[in-house]
Amino acid sequence: MFLYSHCVTYDSQGRFPPGGWVRSTLCKTYDGVCMFETRNTVYVLIGQGREQTASLKTIFGLF
Repeated sequence: MFLYSHCVTYDSQGRFPPGGWVRSTLCKTYDGVCMFETRNTVYVLIGQGREQTASLKTIFGLF
């Protein structure tokens, strides 16, 4: 599972600007509600979102 967001709200490490986009690396844990963790980052999900199936080619083709 991967995470894609088209509108970053805040990045405590300053890697992604507010309003920017992010595509995560492979998910390590997801609580099913709002906490999504990869090897190096914990994402707090806010707002409406959706789960969508996609091929790896599509995922890595994003931007």
